[in-house]
Amino acid sequence: MQIYALILECRLVASSLKEKRRLVKRSLDHARSNHRLSARETDDFDLWGNTTLGFATIESTAFAIDALWDELCTWIESEGEMTISGEQRLAVDV
Repeated sequence: MQIYALILECRLVASSLKEKRRLVKRSLDHARSNHRLSARETDDFDLWGNTTLGFATIESTAFAIDALWDELCTWIESEGEMTISGEQRLAVDV
């Protein structure tokens, strides 16, 4: 069994911290409800133009993880209000 994590550094099209919170919340809620992932903003809390998002899941096989991460990244960028500027994929044996 492994723990898989995805860390995304994103640029936002937001003009205020309030708008940033709305965009971040929508992305995190989507990941939680549609992909059953743990999701959290992990850095850049006070910067309205940037955010770092972390996602995690536990799986017994690595077969579908890359496809899941690709699907999530595609959804985030397709919304048009976030651009992924950095990505890190991690796997830890349990």
